[in-house]
Amino acid sequence: AAARAADDPRWAALRGALQAKSISVASPDKAREMLAGEGTVLLDVRPPDDFEAGNAEADGRTVINVPLFVPTEVNSPSKAFKALAGFALGIQPTDENTAFVEEVRAAIPEGTKTLLVGCGFGGSLYGNATFAATAPSRSITAIGKLVLDGAYEPGFVVHMDAPMRELI
Repeated sequence: AAARAADDPRWAALRGALQAKSISVASPDKAREMLAGEGTVLLDVRPPDDFEAGNAEADGRTVINVPLFVPTEVNSPSKAFKALAGFALGIQPTDENTAFVEEVRAAIPEGTKTLLVGCGFGGSLYGNATFAATAPSRSITAIGKLVLDGAYEPGFVVHMDAPMRELI
C-alpha cells in the first residue's frame, strides 16, 4: 500500500510543498534527544487505541495524542456503506479529523518551542535508512495540515522520520 501511495500525485505534491518549506526531520535518536530537553512536545497522530497500546510518555516527556483520522460517523447512506464494507473487511473505517488543527492548537502546552510529529508508520520526506525513497504517512500528512495551511511556521514542526515504535 505504501508503494502505491508513494506513486500518488497527491503525495508528490505534498512532499514537494513540504520539502520547499525545508521541514526538519529527526531520527529516533535525535527525537529522544529533543524530548529530553526543554520545550519539545511529541504529537502522536495515531488513533487513540494505538496510542494507548504503547506511547512515548515515559521519562517525563510531554506527549499529546490528536488523531489525524477518526472513526467514520454513520450519518448518510454512503457512510453506512463505508462502515459496512470496513467491518466486513475487519477494519475500522475512518475519516479525516476535520478539527485536527484546532485540537492540536488546544492541546499544545504554552511555552512549547518544537512540535515533533510522529505516527505508526513514520514515512520519509527525504529518504532515510528505512525508506530509500520518500514514503507517505499520517505524520507527514499532519505536518502538511499544520504548516501548509499556515497554522504553524515550518521551523516549529519537525517530522519523526521513523515509526513510533522506534521511539517507545
